[in-house]
Amino acid sequence: MDVRINKAVVVGSGVMGHGVCQLMAQKGIRVSLVDINDELLHKAKGWITDNLEYMVTLGELEANRVNEVLDKIEFSPDLAASLPGAKY
Repeated sequence: MDVRINKAVVVGSGVMGHGVCQLMAQKGIRVSLVDINDELLHKAKGWITDNLEYMVTLGELEANRVNEVLDKIEFSPDLAASLPGAKY
C-alpha cells in the first residue's frame, strides 16, 4: 500500500525536532512543529532559517526555496489544534 503523507506533526522543537520538521518541509510535507511555548518555537524557526540559508550558501538549496520551505511549517504551542489532517 502506498501512503502519501500530506501533513505531519512534530512534537518538540529541540535538536532533533526542528531538524525532522525542516527535512519534511523540504520534501513538500506540511508540518506543525509543536512545543510548550512561543519562545522555544521562535528559536526553532531561527535555527531552521539559518540551516536553510547555510544550505543556499553551500549550493545545496536554491535561494527561492527558503520561503517555500518555511511556508510549509506551522509553529504552534497547541498540540490538539495541530493534529487534524495529520497521519498517525
